[in-house]
Amino acid sequence: MLKILVAEDDHILAGYYEMLLSQWNFETVVEHTGTDAIHRAATFRPDVALLGVVMPAMGGVEAGIKLQQLPDASCAI
Repeated sequence: MLKILVAEDDHILAGYYEMLLSQWNFETVVEHTGTDAIHRAATFRPDVALLGVVMPAMGGVEAGIKLQQLPDASCAI
């Protein structure tokens, strides 16, 4: 099963992504800041990360760079 990490600060949009991806049988985890996404990725080990561009604390571009720098990172951004 493909594991997808969604980082989106808009709770309605994040819920929609989670519902849609779960219906397609993807294992999905949602976080609402880039910082939280980085912390979750260390244990969840996603195959794909969908990142909002503008989020509180850390935006999606910076979070994507940090995700790729994690040890054993192999997730598509």
